Amino acid sequence: MNPDEVSKAFVEHYYSTFDSNRVALAKLYQEGSMLTFEGQKIQGSQNIVAKLTTLPFQQCKHNITTVDCYNSLFIFSDKLSSSTLYFIFYSI
Repeated sequence: MNPDEVSKAFVEHYYSTFDSNRVALAKLYQEGSMLTFEGQKIQGSQNIVAKLTTLPFQQCKHNITTVDCYNSLFIFSDKLSSSTLYFIFYSI
């Protein structure tokens, strides 16, 4: 798969899981993961899922219209590996 296909598959999986079983999103986050939601910074898999599962709505359905993918250089970590895939995504 090329990067565009991987990105599209990830976004589809993420939002499908968000819409149907937010608790299962825990597998997609690590303890170093960060979510910023309405200005609040939330770190760690358990904390992120706790936030997502306590949003003031129980059901929603995302309609993905486009997925943009581009290479990014990570200069803030010394633990990067060429065999690791990183995702940074914005939901608008």
